[in-house]
Amino acid sequence: MKKLFILFVLILSFLSVRGLSVNNYVVLIGNQGSGKSTILNSIIGEKVAKAGLGQKGITQNFQKVRYGQLTFVDTPGLANVFSPDQTALEIEKSLKLNGYYSIIFVVNLRSGRIIEEDFETINRVMASIKSDNKNYNVMINKISKIERRKIFGNDEFLTLMSLWGEELDFQPSNIALIDFDNEVEDGKRDFLILEPNVLQFIFEKASQCYLDSNKVERVLTKAESNERTRKAREEEAALKRRIEQQKIRENEIRGEIRQVRGECAEYEVDRDFCVIF
Repeated sequence: MKKLFILFVLILSFLSVRGLSVNNYVVLIGNQGSGKSTILNSIIGEKVAKAGLGQKGITQNFQKVRYGQLTFVDTPGLANVFSPDQTALEIEKSLKLNGYYSIIFVVNLRSGRIIEEDFETINRVMASIKSDNKNYNVMINKISKIERRKIFGNDEFLTLMSLWGEELDFQPSNIALIDFDNEVEDGKRDFLILEPNVLQFIFEKASQCYLDSNKVERVLTKAESNERTRKAREEEAALKRRIEQQKIRENEIRGEIRQVRGECAEYEVDRDFCVIF
């Protein structure tokens, strides 16, 4: 029985190395309107995920779609103000399926800058992952020709790193760009025409990390994240006050020591009975 178990483990290891494990997930995470569901439909070539316009977001629950050797996972937008607890729970559940994950955040630009809500989503989701290996990827969707030419130029990765600077708590491993598609936005066509480099990014280049239910904690809502940040800042401020008070007390003690030394010298007290600091 033990030999059979060892053989089973070896077979699973071999399949994983070959990229044939049944637990290979590509999870798309992004706020409502980012276009992640449309991207998934375009990859599969079918309307497997709900996509469109909606104030509350079209995707309400995470959805799994098997395609070849990969399982794609579509998730609701974490910035959804109508059901923040539910969307946070759905994203958490999508990361607890046990397997190798290619985590891809789908973000947008506004006035040439990544939207602040997208920064917050990336930070909150990645903070819930308690693993030494926190690899994730970013896909910037709906980029105009002017943005691609003026902002990104020839070195996309370095440009993007400068775009978000210190806004991200964890830096991405890989980045891909998808151009704005007028026909899809106008409803004349259902699917994006994904460039070969984008498909290669999704199927081959996107970095992976292994996740199980023990490595993923609760994904915080925006209100919970703000409250945690507020408490952390209060604790930091309180620590600074304690340090300042300690410095003041140390200076007072030094002053008292100098005063005692002066008294010793003035009255010529026997130095054997005067503690010298």
